[in-house]
Amino acid sequence: FTTDAPPPETPRSAFALRDSIGVVSHIVYYDTAYGSWDKIVWRLAELGIRHLRDGVYANPGWLDWNERYYRAVEQAASLGIKFDYGVSGDDFGTIDQRLAVIAVRLSGTAASIEGENEHDLLVGGDDWEARLAYRQAALNAAVKSHPSAEIRALPVIGPSFGTGDGQSRFGASNPTGWMDFGNIHPYTGGDTPSPSNVAQNLQKATAVSGSKGVFATEAGFHTAWSMPPGANQPPVSEQAQA
Repeated sequence: FTTDAPPPETPRSAFALRDSIGVVSHIVYYDTAYGSWDKIVWRLAELGIRHLRDGVYANPGWLDWNERYYRAVEQAASLGIKFDYGVSGDDFGTIDQRLAVIAVRLSGTAASIEGENEHDLLVGGDDWEARLAYRQAALNAAVKSHPSAEIRALPVIGPSFGTGDGQSRFGASNPTGWMDFGNIHPYTGGDTPSPSNVAQNLQKATAVSGSKGVFATEAGFHTAWSMPPGANQPPVSEQAQA
């Protein structure tokens, strides 16, 4: 009877595991449960969440609307929560305007800056790859050359994709240099999560981000049982979601 020594492993702390997890929030959905942000942000802190993914808004015409969002972010930051700020869309202010908000009003609240959200699915069109390439390159250049050292130090996360061949099509633009990390949305379509699903998503990401590390900026399950049958993202029970 012999006992082999266990393989060498580098221990990881429980804090490191917790610090690797974030929550996607929608603070500006003011007419939903997010209107009670005081309750939600305390629940997030109670859960131990230290990272949120949300937008950043700087349209100069949306004064009170923006201000309400800024106060909510500051409240989360006071509890030790930092943000992955997405800069999708054109209505919410230019890239420069949004980076200026992060650098000044929301200074100290950012953990990262993220490119377009599922541009291939949500915007699409015949030339979506070219438009996405322009936007991601512009975002990366704006962050890396920003006058604020705080902004320049933030990692840039690449765009996410919502179609099966989105990464491979966008990879033809040779976009690896426009980001510090890749991006995946490893939804399982209501099925049990598996290592093979994550591995498949990571493999697709290499077409965009090469060998760079990857953030999963969305994943999970929903409980919208009113969704029509046959949806590619079917609902699960609240018990399964939990």
